[in-house]
Amino acid sequence: MQSTVVSPHHDGSPEASRRRAGLAAVHAKALHRLVPPVYFDDDGYVCKDNSHVPESHFPIMSYWHGALYGHFRSRGRLVCVLADHLLLVDREVGTAAVVPDVMVAFEVEPGDRLSYKVWQEPKAPDLVLEVLSGETWRVDVFEKPNLYADLGVREYWIFDPRGIRRGGPPLEGWRLRAQGNHEPLAATGDGGWHSRLLGLDLVPGGKSVWLRDPETGCLLPDHAGAMESRDRAEAELQRAETERQRAEAERQRVLEENARLRAEIRRLRSGET
Repeated sequence: MQSTVVSPHHDGSPEASRRRAGLAAVHAKALHRLVPPVYFDDDGYVCKDNSHVPESHFPIMSYWHGALYGHFRSRGRLVCVLADHLLLVDREVGTAAVVPDVMVAFEVEPGDRLSYKVWQEPKAPDLVLEVLSGETWRVDVFEKPNLYADLGVREYWIFDPRGIRRGGPPLEGWRLRAQGNHEPLAATGDGGWHSRLLGLDLVPGGKSVWLRDPETGCLLPDHAGAMESRDRAEAELQRAETERQRAEAERQRVLEENARLRAEIRRLRSGET
């Protein structure tokens, strides 16, 4: 049977706003199921458990993490990109967490942290990507959208590399509207979807979803590729600077030689010996 995803909906009523203090209870079905042994930080909040990410997720998470850091760092924009990292959603419940495959928060320091606590950080993540797997896809599709909406996540994307939802599109995205509900994002018509938050296109291909610069039409390199490109550019700048200095030294030598020859000509014309 063909399965489709209904656009996630969030109740934006005042009653829903009052429930924000109890997100663990309201969205219990969306929360991460901790696998023992479970570890807690000094404040009593979960920071690690024994759950495992499917191996198929790692290339996607690694690519997004490196590509986004390289892209925005080169533009001087502060961004925190976390992959397979605990997102704690309720200050009153130390085990209330989800684990997005990728989350992106702009204007947030990217430093190391045991977990991302929404009440301690400047804000909730701006964007979340979930890669569907056979064990958790229903939670990603039907439970997490409303939790992310309550948190204020502005874009939510799901990627289905294995076609778990038979007949469904490989990629779907939603934007959080001011009214509190999610608006589906349409495909661009050239094989991609556009993320207004990232300013990039998302292009599913094979078992991954690539990031494309709409201005150049080029896919973003991963972190290693970005650093390699940076090193090549710096080496080229250094080579050009060395060449400029060599040319300047040669110009000075020619000027000095010309001055010496003019002085010699004047001496000969004056009959000096």
